[in-house]
Amino acid sequence: MKSFSTLNSKIVLDTPSYKLEKRRVIVPDGSEVDWYIQRHPDVVIVIPRSTDKQFLLQRNYKHVIDAMVLEFCTGIIEDTETPEEAAKRELKEETGCTSKDIKKIGQALAAPNSNDITYHFFIAENCIKTHDTSFDVSEHIESFWVKDEQALHREIKSSEPFVTTASLAAWGAYKML
Repeated sequence: MKSFSTLNSKIVLDTPSYKLEKRRVIVPDGSEVDWYIQRHPDVVIVIPRSTDKQFLLQRNYKHVIDAMVLEFCTGIIEDTETPEEAAKRELKEETGCTSKDIKKIGQALAAPNSNDITYHFFIAENCIKTHDTSFDVSEHIESFWVKDEQALHREIKSSEPFVTTASLAAWGAYKML
């Protein structure tokens, strides 16, 4: 399979949360086109489980769609962090929980035709509430425990209006363990 050839690229938008790169490329049929790529930090998705095996879910307001979404604990990986360090930090900040048993269970590309985000999936077993939550100004999160996988599935099926694809992918990675 023939790949694209990049003729040139430049950052056309540089924001605190992402960069937009414009590339001029030659596609396999020889045509020249502009291709836009969102450059964004990678993301962790953490599936928290309590000592009694309950799952922690979140309803999180997303301004872009002006709606609440259902998801697991999710956040960006800071420049100086490993994915595991980010998973521990996000778990503590968004849920107030800590876990000594956090394990990476997979990863996936978010939308490789338009961005370079890799989702890193973690399971955090034996979570204990140890801190108050500490949200960023843009985060409006409601967390709640569900007693088992059947209750979690009911929440996913009845979620209005959306469940994030990242959380569904994390759940798929967990179920393949």
